[in-house]
Amino acid sequence: MDLAETETLDLENPMDAAAPAPVEERDEDTEGRSDAVVELKQRFLIYSDQALPQLDSGDSFAFHAQLKADTARPFFALLPPAEMPARTEMLEAMRNLNVPGMLKLAEWGKIYWPPEKRYRFVIVLERPGGVRVFPDITVPQAPLQEEELISGFLTPLLPTVREFTGRMLSHRAIRPNNIFYADAGRRSMVLGECVSSPPAYDQPAVFRNHRKRDGAPERARQWQ
Repeated sequence: MDLAETETLDLENPMDAAAPAPVEERDEDTEGRSDAVVELKQRFLIYSDQALPQLDSGDSFAFHAQLKADTARPFFALLPPAEMPARTEMLEAMRNLNVPGMLKLAEWGKIYWPPEKRYRFVIVLERPGGVRVFPDITVPQAPLQEEELISGFLTPLLPTVREFTGRMLSHRAIRPNNIFYADAGRRSMVLGECVSSPPAYDQPAVFRNHRKRDGAPERARQWQ
């Protein structure tokens, strides 16, 4: 899926998008549309009144989103905190990246956010077909069976690892509650997003990178 050109403001400083928006600068092409629905780059509709808490990512809140050209395809939008710098270098690096082991990035940019009456930075991703594998890491949950772990997670993940390694990228947001089932049948899994916050920002302490103590090369820890 080709992505539209990204505005300079979005890439250089997403926090600038949180500035108050004069009413006259709003897009008025909204006839027959609720005031809660916002358009992103003439491609996506984002519903500020339809929260999706099951898809929240760290401190970023999720909302229902639609691709105007194909409303049947499932998408969602992440709204990072206004003061949170997104990984803009990763957004551009992941443009057109399409691997089966990770949620697909679709679009990003600034939009007028009705609940706050100002501009905010938003990131749109393709919605996973299933639920979160580990919804709450503070609640004990039965471990994955070996076959499920190998065929459902590790096998789909390999193309993502190869692609990231080839592009010299690191995910830095791999944690149990950032893994989703790719389908309702729970046959395979996908990694969640890694662009709405700085590297490892939302990682619990146990999953964060630490200074090398065992001689392991840096690349061995870039996925943590």
